[in-house]
Amino acid sequence: MKKFITFYLFTSLIIILLIPLVMINDYIQKINTNKIPEIKEEIKEPEVIVPKELFSDYYKEAEEIMSNLTIEEKLAQMFIVPYSSFKEEDNYMTVGGFILSSSDIKNISKEQLIAKLSERQDKAKIKYIMTVDEEGGTVTRLSYNSNLINEKILSPRTYYNEGGIDKILEVEEMKDKILLELGFNLNLAPVADIATNPNDFMYDRSIGLNPADTGNYVVAVTKKAQELNFSTCLKHFPGYGANGDSHRKQTVDERKLEELENNDLIPFKMGIEVGTPGILVSHNLIVNIDSEYPASLSKKVIDILKNELNYSGLVISDDLTMDAVSDYNTNNELSPLAINAGNDLLITAKYKTHYNSALEAVRNGKIDEKRIDEAVRKIIAWKLAYNIIK
Repeated sequence: MKKFITFYLFTSLIIILLIPLVMINDYIQKINTNKIPEIKEEIKEPEVIVPKELFSDYYKEAEEIMSNLTIEEKLAQMFIVPYSSFKEEDNYMTVGGFILSSSDIKNISKEQLIAKLSERQDKAKIKYIMTVDEEGGTVTRLSYNSNLINEKILSPRTYYNEGGIDKILEVEEMKDKILLELGFNLNLAPVADIATNPNDFMYDRSIGLNPADTGNYVVAVTKKAQELNFSTCLKHFPGYGANGDSHRKQTVDERKLEELENNDLIPFKMGIEVGTPGILVSHNLIVNIDSEYPASLSKKVIDILKNELNYSGLVISDDLTMDAVSDYNTNNELSPLAINAGNDLLITAKYKTHYNSALEAVRNGKIDEKRIDEAVRKIIAWKLAYNIIK
């Protein structure tokens, strides 16, 4: 009896252990019989995100305005000329806008200046850019006239040392409101250059901080202006560095792109990220990027701004009458070079000469009309975005 019980228990245990094995084998047979298709994971191409252009919401309306312009009128939109040198008989060339100097502002009342700018705006087929260099400190226009402002506008560095970014923004808000009230719609500031050496030409005009803190300053000033629907412009791309005065001579920058990327480009990148509407390009010759043409005339340099930094706002040349670029105008090719390099707006006192040479280049095919259309669409879209054209 005892042997029987032992045999029974042993047999039962074997059966219990065999049942799962039989079930697993049966399942495998079913899989093989049904031939379930192999599932392959679909590999998707990574999505390419194209950054939205800064003023693209206004492109359609801008194109409608452009459809009523001749090529001569479209080209003229690309020029910013000195206010005082523009004569009434030149109005056939409806320029893009005007830049005012201290002589245009000195000893005039607030009411007179408002009337002066309004009168010219009233005659515009397309409302003008009205701009000025109001950096503060050594480059200031309002401060020459106590009728416009009670106290001299000091350099941003002075205000930063007094009370940091908060103090700068207090002054910036006051300054921007005055400029708007007078009829200006663009300030060619702030200076985004890195200059920490007192011997640097740009030292007195810069905030004198490291790249990140300079970038924070640029961002704060840009955003403050945006709150007021007023335009600012970063300068001088790709960063002035320790170069000399390009007003008087050609300045050669021997730094490599890597050094610029790790230093001078940082404030510009930060400004681009918050939507700065304008960036002004210097006349410095960046030999390790383009040994032939200075930045303002170099497609290689401006392509870095547009393609690598993804900047889609207004590209503005420094004044084309400065000595640093005079050698590039032997055959009246200066303005065609600037346009083909990628500038949207050209600042020049010799606007008749530069306009006429650019127009000739369009007519003989040296400037593609598509390049003109690209720039003018952006200019008009900016004017729409900032309610200059209403």
